[in-house]
Amino acid sequence: MTSAARFRVVVVGEPDSCFRYCILSTEGRIVSGKNKQSENSVSGLPRDEWVAHLSVDVGTGAVTAELNLEIHGPWVWELYDIIPPREYFERYAGVIMVGDISRIDSLRDLARFIQVFDSYGAGIKPAVLVFDSSGHNARDELRPARQMFSPRFVRIIGVDFKTGEGAARPLHWIAARVFGSNPIVRLRVEGVL
Repeated sequence: MTSAARFRVVVVGEPDSCFRYCILSTEGRIVSGKNKQSENSVSGLPRDEWVAHLSVDVGTGAVTAELNLEIHGPWVWELYDIIPPREYFERYAGVIMVGDISRIDSLRDLARFIQVFDSYGAGIKPAVLVFDSSGHNARDELRPARQMFSPRFVRIIGVDFKTGEGAARPLHWIAARVFGSNPIVRLRVEGVL
């Protein structure tokens, strides 16, 4: 028996990095350089939504999960006049934070965001910190990130933005938490590692 499930994941962090991660994890394309958002704009505005499909074996059968990734950008604050913050954050089943683990200010901003997300999001939801693992000595640089998010559990996953290695892991981790237990998750996106 196959069923389908949809859920939204908010992606937050430095806009270019969020954009690069979304393209890499859903389309398998490597986007290099800055300001690539304009090449993938919709009506002159940067693209801010992507879809990934996962096949999840949950014990009773396969479930097709549709993850709608939405970048949380400056335009969101205008929504607060229309959608109260609680309703905005409750829409999401999880959060992917894309940050620079070598910059304390980047981590601090993301830690503040996760506090707001948790306070408005109707409970603690799965959270992943994604960092570009190319050119980083992750062992030395991960300690401040772990301390910044403590005591809240945030999974930290390195993704090589130059090769695409590990791009699907954050999606797999969030899907596994949303569906509970320890399901087998397979990403069905061409070219994704």
